[in-house]
Amino acid sequence: MLRGSKNITGLPVVSIEEGEEIGTVRMLIPDPHKPEIIGIVVEDREWFKGAKIITFDKIFGIGESAVTIDNKGDLSKVDDFPEIEDVLLRGIQLLGSRVLTQRGEFLGQVEEFFIEKNGKIVSYEIDAENDVRFLPSEEVLTIGKGIIITKEDSKERLLSSLEKKEKLKEERREDKAEKKKSVKTIKKEENSTPKEIDGPTQEEKNLLIASAKKEVDLKKIFQERQRKYLMGKRVVKDILTRNGQILVPKDTIIDEDVLDRVQKEGKFLELSMSVDISG
Repeated sequence: MLRGSKNITGLPVVSIEEGEEIGTVRMLIPDPHKPEIIGIVVEDREWFKGAKIITFDKIFGIGESAVTIDNKGDLSKVDDFPEIEDVLLRGIQLLGSRVLTQRGEFLGQVEEFFIEKNGKIVSYEIDAENDVRFLPSEEVLTIGKGIIITKEDSKERLLSSLEKKEKLKEERREDKAEKKKSVKTIKKEENSTPKEIDGPTQEEKNLLIASAKKEVDLKKIFQERQRKYLMGKRVVKDILTRNGQILVPKDTIIDEDVLDRVQKEGKFLELSMSVDISG
């Protein structure tokens, strides 16, 4: 699933291990040499001590409500990563950049860009003479301060909204066909291979059971820690159900009943990021 940069900027950054919101996404840091995001700038309560970053490989997930990382130790100082520090010092950012071809032809200005879950930039949305067009990332040669240079004939490959949708549909069809082909190949190999594998030994079964139990225990401990942290806190905005009805009204003081209702509705993370933490 593609995510627009503007939908990521401003999201809270949540540490899974500590169960805490550690800041918000200030900006995405692009790689000037290839179409991908190499990290994010995080604005936290100690912003006055200097910018903090998270390299993209440390990001566990990017959802609609938050960016998650394993633990607070993944938060780093900018000067720990010279290549990222260089990008920030040079003022390189994508939004608002002018797009020029190698021949100096102006194509438009970047209004948005879209990334995959691995941080790869797929396309840029540009305002081309008050007409929105989409530039495939493979057309980009160089990213500088306020300017993006593309191949000399990139104008011919700018896509309209409709063309972009059709291209995405075609890519999805190709992916499905490839996956279907892979599954058939695997099944064919399985059917043609003699099955001489014995079942797991008792020792292996015990290890599997112990591993599963440990995972369940850790999940339970994390949930209990979160519930204890939220108890007695005030909700600062309405929490809605999937149908748009009010599940927990603003200014509610959280108790066991509230936690049970929210957990059942799958809104636990949203509640965690919608409480007054000043008290």
